[in-house]
Amino acid sequence: MKKALISLIFTLSLLLFAAGCGEATLSGDGGFSEKPAQDGEDQDASADEDPGTPDTDGQTIDDSDKPDRPRPDTDPGDTGDSGGEDDDDGWGGDSGDSGDSGPVGPGDTGDSEPPVEPTDTGDTVPDEGEPDLAVSEFSYELSNSTVTASMKLFDGSNTLRLNKAAKPVKEGENIKIVFSGDFDEVTLLLSAEELSAGTTLELDGTNKALWNVGETTHGVLKGTVTRGDYTESEGAVTKLTLTASGLVFADHYDAEEPEEPVSDDDGLYDIPEGTGADELSDFSFSQSGSGYTGHVRAVTENGSEILFTAQTQASLSGSCPKENCISTSFSSSYGTLSFRMAFNDGETRLSLEKDGYTQLKWMKSGLQFGYFIGDIELQDFQVTGGFFGSSISSLMLSSDRLLFVKHSVEDPDSDGDGVPDSRDNCRNDYNPDQNDLDHDGTGDACDDDIDGDGVKNGSDNCVFVPNRSQTDSDHDGTGDECDDDIDGDDVPNNVDNCKTEYNPDQDDADGDGYGDLCDACADDPAKTADSGVCGCGVAETDGDGDGVLDCVDNCVAVKNGSQLDSDGDGYGDACDASPYDASEH
Repeated sequence: MKKALISLIFTLSLLLFAAGCGEATLSGDGGFSEKPAQDGEDQDASADEDPGTPDTDGQTIDDSDKPDRPRPDTDPGDTGDSGGEDDDDGWGGDSGDSGDSGPVGPGDTGDSEPPVEPTDTGDTVPDEGEPDLAVSEFSYELSNSTVTASMKLFDGSNTLRLNKAAKPVKEGENIKIVFSGDFDEVTLLLSAEELSAGTTLELDGTNKALWNVGETTHGVLKGTVTRGDYTESEGAVTKLTLTASGLVFADHYDAEEPEEPVSDDDGLYDIPEGTGADELSDFSFSQSGSGYTGHVRAVTENGSEILFTAQTQASLSGSCPKENCISTSFSSSYGTLSFRMAFNDGETRLSLEKDGYTQLKWMKSGLQFGYFIGDIELQDFQVTGGFFGSSISSLMLSSDRLLFVKHSVEDPDSDGDGVPDSRDNCRNDYNPDQNDLDHDGTGDACDDDIDGDGVKNGSDNCVFVPNRSQTDSDHDGTGDECDDDIDGDDVPNNVDNCKTEYNPDQDDADGDGYGDLCDACADDPAKTADSGVCGCGVAETDGDGDGVLDCVDNCVAVKNGSQLDSDGDGYGDACDASPYDASEH
């Protein structure tokens, strides 16, 4: 009984000791090892804790003496052995004591110093250095017909990764390799001669890395590409290794910076000297009656060739800086080419302009992508007239020397009148004066009711003068409001003594400036447009000043503005001796 009681007291003491010091576990030598509880940790969660790392004796070694801090990821090949001087605890120190296999409790000095806690910087992981995102890089390997590739792109704002690439393809003097991703595509064009002769190539314009987003050229990469393995067999590349890092994004290569074409004495832009035939585009268009055919083979600055086909019949334009203006368009899945030209009779060679009326512009999504310079040969141009106006009956144009110049414009000048589309009241009609007679926001050059009188120009007998009534006295097709000879007597209105009456002889008997034909009193110079109250030949006077003309006053010499005549004898009461007796006055 006494032994049982002593055993019970001993057990209770141990339990109380454990409760006061924290969670206890059995150590390898049969004693208890203290494990302090983590802040905020539920004591009942101990069943879910990692049981620890088994030692060579199969016992559980407690590692709870590690400081409370983030632990580095465990390498998949780690055996779990916590001993050894090379085992890093993630903070630069060793993960275990090289001597004592047991845990170090609070206050235990041990043989080794406890791990040094990192300086508290607000619960942040120590800075290991930010990755350099200001550059692009790639790797490419072709071996046994298998391509392994990766590319990281950075343009100053966006970071993209491309993990697919095609096999090398020979294009002329270059080796072409295309990297592709979800949104972007980078085309490497590397000199085959440089690739086979050396181990480094400079992306400087001779060798290129062209970055496209969809159909749009986004920019280029500049820097050095290192070549490893390189093998050719029967003219094809069979083995190739390329790497590059530190590549810098740019809008274009210095050698390819779009130069503003230099105009010569005639004010037009000429193709720069030294331009190769493979850099030039060609153009053709022909029309006979309502039938037409044509194309433009456009060669871009990076050597791509895009075929555009004629989309519309050529038509004449009424708003034109020269005697003749025609326009048409070409289309492809890469945009639209808008073509127009202005020329005088007898001209056969027309030069395309950057900003003038005669131009061939490449449009994409409503914005200008670029333009062409060079000459167009006008080989045939015939016009026929008809009831509804003139039309092109025959047309032939061609050129094999056009140069494309990439020149994106967010606010283009579609009609070449010097007014940007955003401010142009006729975007597709040449009208540098911007006249707008009726102030309706649509310029006169493209307004179908220029004077705003509700009558369309084609039916309006006064296109530039409002005249809703459309009165035309002489029936000559020109309304009276804008006819300088309204009566059609060949006497201009400003000198015609009868503007609305046909009187070519201009007779005026009384010389009052009104022709006899329209004079109410041809023999009375005092009466013109009408005979007045008193009629022709009778003066319009008021002797007594009562406001009643003498010719109708019932008391000519006596004021009687009321003209009261009580007996109705024609004599006013004011001058009638017997105002109430009609027989006397």
